[in-house]
Amino acid sequence: MLFGGDKHGGKNPFPGYELKIGELCSLPATSGTNNGGLTRTLSVPAGCIPLCVKMEGGLSVYSGKGESPSYYLQVKDNNGKIYYYATRSGGSGSISSGSPSLYLNPLAAYDGDLKVASSITSVSITASNGAGNLISNYTQPKMSVTMWLEKIGGQRKSLEIPFGKPFFMLCKSVKRYWKRGVEHVVRWL
Repeated sequence: MLFGGDKHGGKNPFPGYELKIGELCSLPATSGTNNGGLTRTLSVPAGCIPLCVKMEGGLSVYSGKGESPSYYLQVKDNNGKIYYYATRSGGSGSISSGSPSLYLNPLAAYDGDLKVASSITSVSITASNGAGNLISNYTQPKMSVTMWLEKIGGQRKSLEIPFGKPFFMLCKSVKRYWKRGVEHVVRWL
């Protein structure tokens, strides 16, 4: 088992959460030309804390005219915690992540504090030339949450009947009786 737990009652290092692996949410890779670059945002479902944000493909920005004050690549969450940042001073040129795949750990940005990290609702990715009015070529990789913590016992749905009113609200009385040594409960609607 991961993180020291075992099948026979090992302690859960993430109280109130269950570790999940797969793909929770993602943004597709993209590239193009735009004024200043591009920022996109990945929404994280409620009740989930991302542990691994995987970026597959290149992350870069390029401007060939030499007018840019600086280039930067950034991945951060809705709380302003920066998971990845790279910058290069301006002029003609480019900046790239230098790796075809990046793996980022959002929980580490919160020093493992689950309560504070539970406020993560989105992760944004930016490739920019540092000026909003200059044309840039950019590439952004596929970005996905591949490991996360999911709150145990989240929202529970009440038992409902087809026309939508919860069953327990329709019960007007309960009668108990014994038949052949077995207690029976009858509910009248």
